[in-house]
Amino acid sequence: MKKSLCILILAPATLPEISGNAITAERWRQSLVHKGLDVHVVATGRLDADSLRDCLINIKPDVVHAHHVSRAGALILDPLIRDRFARLAFVVSPAGTDLFSWKGQSYDRGAIVAQVCRRANTVITQGQWTAERLLQLFPDLQDRIIHVPKAFSWFGNDKFDLRGASGWAKKISSSFILPGYVQSRETLKRSLPLKKSITYEATCG
Repeated sequence: MKKSLCILILAPATLPEISGNAITAERWRQSLVHKGLDVHVVATGRLDADSLRDCLINIKPDVVHAHHVSRAGALILDPLIRDRFARLAFVVSPAGTDLFSWKGQSYDRGAIVAQVCRRANTVITQGQWTAERLLQLFPDLQDRIIHVPKAFSWFGNDKFDLRGASGWAKKISSSFILPGYVQSRETLKRSLPLKKSITYEATCG
């Protein structure tokens, strides 16, 4: 039986922790599993080079995908990893915080981001601004940059008592503040059939 391609996704946080990085990593995982790949997701929040080395030895991935360059991909530069796994295919998907102004940082994030991106075989972008910013910073990486638009992923139809989990009384009106376009309000209404007392707001930025 042919072995499935094995992918290790590194992210600053993973489910069940709720964060943008965790949700993005899960979206990547579900999409790749649906294609028949063997996918492992590991949080790097408390991971050190020794732990990552053990993960690589035990999982034996064909590809490592670091979602968030400075917080998930930087460990690839550690001598424990860099030399032993120099031939391992490596993909990064930068976050906005990787590419904003680096002035005033307590460490040289710019240098780390540059080194990690140049180590990568492929750099994935999920937004037009990210792609343009990468080309501005690293024009020599143009041939490695691939744009993969963000896609909607539905994580299930199970009901969830949001009010109960949050300790909200039924009489309290609640709002969802959504980034992006106003249209996202209608998407949320269709996706989450919540009570009328819940209002929907969208913000741009």
